[in-house]
Order: sequence, then C-alpha cells, then structure tokens
Amino acid sequence: MTTTNGSRTYLCPVCSEPMPDGLTVKWLGHGPREHGYCARCSRRYETDPLTGEHRSDSWAPLCHECGAEVLLDKVRSDLVDRYYMCRDHPAEVWKFQGDDRWQWAGDRESPSAHR
Repeated sequence: MTTTNGSRTYLCPVCSEPMPDGLTVKWLGHGPREHGYCARCSRRYETDPLTGEHRSDSWAPLCHECGAEVLLDKVRSDLVDRYYMCRDHPAEVWKFQGDDRWQWAGDRESPSAHR
C-alpha cells in the first residue's frame, strides 16, 4: 500500500467542498482509493477515482467546532431513535437513521447551510 497527496486538490463527492486532508491510497490488487474528510458535510468519504463511485466511511460525523467524533447520547436515545453528540459542544447533535445515514438534529441550523 502506498499513499500520496502531492499538490492535488481533493473535492467532496457530495458537495464539492475542498478536502485539504485528502489522500490517495493505492492498494495492490484493488487500485487507488481517495480518502478525505468534508467539513461541510461532516463526513469522511472514500472514492474510487477510476469509476467515480463513492461512499461515506462508516464512522459517526465529526463535531464542526472541535473535530471530535460525536458519541452516543444515552439520555436522548431509545430503542428506536439513536442520537449522537459532541461531549464538549452539546449543540452538535446528529440522529443516526441506519444504513450509514445521519441527520442533523442540533439546536441550531445545520452548519453546512452556512458554508
């Protein structure tokens, strides 16, 4: 496996926001995969540059304030609805909708609406 980031600009496959920490990972037998974090979507993505297919990595979103991964909020969650929030920034709340789908559920407008 080798990684490169050179001077290439990686863009979010969903909103086209630049992902400054993007990199390409070259796997033997599987070809290259581009990885990066989109601050606007608050998601990590993996893209196949040969086909253009992409998927979000199966981790929880990151806090827009500090970049920490949001954690399960056991007080707000139940058997049907699972909420995740930043330990240090309680306004950063996300609802997990299954199948790696997340919905902003914070006390203010979605941070991506302002970027």
